[in-house]
Amino acid sequence: MNNMPAIDRNGFEDQWSRKRAFQSQYKFTIAFENYSRRGYNTEKLLDPMVANSLPIYLGNPNIAEHFNPKSFINAHEYLDENGGAIARELDRHCRATLRDFRSPEFNSLAGKARRRLKTYGRQFKMDLQYRDFQRLIEKIIEIDRNDDLYAGYLSEPWFHGNKPLSNESVAQRWRHIFG
Repeated sequence: MNNMPAIDRNGFEDQWSRKRAFQSQYKFTIAFENYSRRGYNTEKLLDPMVANSLPIYLGNPNIAEHFNPKSFINAHEYLDENGGAIARELDRHCRATLRDFRSPEFNSLAGKARRRLKTYGRQFKMDLQYRDFQRLIEKIIEIDRNDDLYAGYLSEPWFHGNKPLSNESVAQRWRHIFG
């Protein structure tokens, strides 16, 4: 039995340091967002990069517009997306919304139930949308068995042109989302 170290026992002060120290012990990190949506990405891709663990990313289908796709495994390239009618309907009705985030209804029973149903809907959509992981698994095995290929991913710059987004472009994006 493999005794994997606990993430909360690494002796670091803050959760981010603990998380990255934990990830740094592993060659790969499964970096799946809570749901797959254009423009939606969180720390899930960047944290393993910082920890020098190769991310296996699933989330924003357009992530290659923001990050160098040679610096991580983009699961979207290896998964056949099932874009059926049920998945489209769930996507339409189960999107997270920020408009009602701080509404008076937010903490009401109806607000909590609505958020819970949206969460279940997003999870069900992901299950429907991505069924066959065989090609992705084969790619991971290929990289794992080839040290030069693995090192090539890790040596790539994370951002296009080796430059992170400017503060202004990030601020513009936030204004677009919340404006």
